[in-house]
Amino acid sequence: MKDNESNSKGFNFKSVFPIMVSLVLTLIMLFGVYFIVIFKPSEKDNETVVKNVISSDIVSTIPEETALRFIKANGTMGNMTTDITQDKMKTGEAISENSARRLLALHKVNEAIIPGSPLISSYEESNIKTFTRDLVSPYIYTIDNIKISEPDNLREIVIYAETGPIEYEALDVYASFDSTRINYTRARDTSYDGTHIQLNNTENFSNVKVVLAKSGDLWFIYDIEDSEYIINERFATWSGIGASSVDYSKNIESGTFKIEGIIPIDEGPDNYGLEDELDEPSE
Repeated sequence: MKDNESNSKGFNFKSVFPIMVSLVLTLIMLFGVYFIVIFKPSEKDNETVVKNVISSDIVSTIPEETALRFIKANGTMGNMTTDITQDKMKTGEAISENSARRLLALHKVNEAIIPGSPLISSYEESNIKTFTRDLVSPYIYTIDNIKISEPDNLREIVIYAETGPIEYEALDVYASFDSTRINYTRARDTSYDGTHIQLNNTENFSNVKVVLAKSGDLWFIYDIEDSEYIINERFATWSGIGASSVDYSKNIESGTFKIEGIIPIDEGPDNYGLEDELDEPSE
């Protein structure tokens, strides 16, 4: 009898268990409320983003305009008038500036990309240096015939940047455009007389999905879907993860450029020693 009375006065786990379960469930619910209500993506960084890119001439209050300007800047590397000149072709500066042309475009568009965008990684600049290091011809890239659709799929998205998750208003537009890669080929034997043949390689892109995010009153680029693999080297934001996919069968001879004062080796010793152009990858 005493043992029974003693047990009845001791700790009864079965009676306490429901209370413990209730406490645990309550704590879980409190954490849930915290993350849903209190720990929500920040919206205060919108003005900070605007201040960081206030000098950009790409971003606009009109999303279609931002998309058009961005594609134009991202796919324009170099200028035929200023980069393909007698002096620059003679000295080889036109070739050595391949890297600078890409970097200039990259730095320009980088100001119009929202922080946390998958469009930019840490590989773009190193890839540019690697890609242009062994080029033996000047390369110019141009963008033409850009068409942007009406905005679609207005929504809220959360972007994870270094400052944490931030919520933005976002939408999609679809772009169509032509990208032309221009380079020069030359004779690979002693008949070289300074003549370079201009090769134009044009690719047509259609319905390329562009995602924009709104910060303050301005629309920034968040992503260009699959551009790394579909557009690759034709954009300055190419990081080298997607292999170059230029279709060399689309090369079209569109003109010539002749360096003055070059005498073929078989007619005299005065040759500037420019390396042979190897446009297609060697097997």
